[in-house]
Amino acid sequence: MSEGDSIKERKGVFLHGSSAVISGQGVIFLGHSTSGKSTIVRILGQRYHVISDDKVYLFSNGDRWMMCNGDSRNKFLKEKGIRVATGDYPVTAFVRIFPYGGNELVPLDALALCRHLMDAVFEVDRQRQIENIELRKSWFATIVDVSKKIHGWKFCFKKEDSIVELISEVFQTGIA
Repeated sequence: MSEGDSIKERKGVFLHGSSAVISGQGVIFLGHSTSGKSTIVRILGQRYHVISDDKVYLFSNGDRWMMCNGDSRNKFLKEKGIRVATGDYPVTAFVRIFPYGGNELVPLDALALCRHLMDAVFEVDRQRQIENIELRKSWFATIVDVSKKIHGWKFCFKKEDSIVELISEVFQTGIA
């Protein structure tokens, strides 16, 4: 069974985001186009496995919220030196990125995280075009549940390798 086939069998939602595996769990980076999502996971890919650089599929396995690559055209498969992960991973955190200021990672409350996640849902072209109100309501219910159960972070950063240490400190030590 291909990855695309397994996504079709699950009920979930696509997010416009990038992701990496840190300490065996998925960290999803959210942000508008050109905000630095791919840059962050490219930098992280020197130490951690990268799952996706554009689209992530979020779903429940019954016990936990899980994620996998949501884009079969993953650009990282073509880059040398990037460690690519395949498969499903439990989600440990969402990080909304802002490419300005110093390197600062601060917690987000559930309401702010919910807003950022809904933005990420509707930044996926295919989902934005769906007019089925019941399906859209199910996405919203999913995002509300996820926002209550998984930590969210705001990350203001400079595009430099030192972000690896900051992200490692938070997500490898279990602070998240």
